Amino acid sequence: MYTTATKVRYLANVTTTEVSDDTINGIITQVDSWIDWKVDMAGTYQWEEFEESLEEDRFLTMKKVTSFDSINKIIITGKELFQFDKDNLINNPEVDEEGDTADAPLDWDSAGSTATMSWSTDYSKTGRYSLEIDKTGSGTDYWFSDAISITAGYTYKIKGWIKTVSLTGGTGAWIRINWLDENGDSVGTDDSSKTTGSEDWTEVSKEATAPYDAVECEIQLMSDDSSGNVYFDRFFFSRRRWTYVTSTAEIEFDEFQINKRIQVEYAIASSGTSPIIERLSTILSARDALLNAVGGTATGTSYTVDGFNINKGGASANKLKLIDNLNNQAVEIIDEIDNDGMVNTDYLLVNNAEENLEDTKDDIRSYGSG
Repeated sequence: MYTTATKVRYLANVTTTEVSDDTINGIITQVDSWIDWKVDMAGTYQWEEFEESLEEDRFLTMKKVTSFDSINKIIITGKELFQFDKDNLINNPEVDEEGDTADAPLDWDSAGSTATMSWSTDYSKTGRYSLEIDKTGSGTDYWFSDAISITAGYTYKIKGWIKTVSLTGGTGAWIRINWLDENGDSVGTDDSSKTTGSEDWTEVSKEATAPYDAVECEIQLMSDDSSGNVYFDRFFFSRRRWTYVTSTAEIEFDEFQINKRIQVEYAIASSGTSPIIERLSTILSARDALLNAVGGTATGTSYTVDGFNINKGGASANKLKLIDNLNNQAVEIIDEIDNDGMVNTDYLLVNNAEENLEDTKDDIRSYGSG
């Protein structure tokens, strides 16, 4: 199976009383059979004109073709098809923009009563300011961002920089994702690694999947039961999704014969199921487990619900929202696959070398595009 009952149950948030493990395993089997029928696991591409340079990485535009005489084959494994968005979801991530008051930057605030909280110019990773917590004992104190809209079931990543000065006792300093429901109540937290002592600027990060009932989150900059000073700066919070850039499939031109096409195949990694297929199977199986709980059926990305079984003011209404959310996520993945094939990449990284852009273009022309 492409996923597990544990992963499905976590995403759907259904109890064994509502849907048994045997039922979920049966659902997974049916979903996986539909995926095998629906998804084309390979795509074939040919070389085209060199498109652009991104720092030192060279990218070649790929065009999908339906027939070819001879090929050079590239195998791309699952994780290479994912990357985190380049859009930062945090407002004022470098905490340099002035807010409504003189003691806090725009879109940030502080909480707690056992520390001095400062919008500090003592140290900064970038720009002029950082967020400081000057603690002298027990208790939890933290800075927190304005609420950020998120989508349940997606994976997010927070990155940020921490500097500590003589921070001792307690658990140290860290960055937390605090997931919030539609009422603004916390429905779970995920924490980065912790920093103590006296450490220069250190980047910490945390990847986490948004809980089923989360609609927003806030980024919290934490210090708990410690004494000393800690500074936070330069944050990046983004969502992981299907990528249009394959970052690790490298082609050296001298390994390929002239006038041959390049066939790019999506391969299941040796460690297990490919991530995009596992994700699709988990999403659809979670949706179908919820449909089983409320009285409904599904085929592919279409579903129906028995209206007589729905309590509009209770838990079933929340399940309906999640069913629709999960179905939309599955449709998004299927649309990407239908449009571009399983590889789904506009660019393939080639010849990660030091020659300049024009030399690389000449190399491509010399070897031919068939």
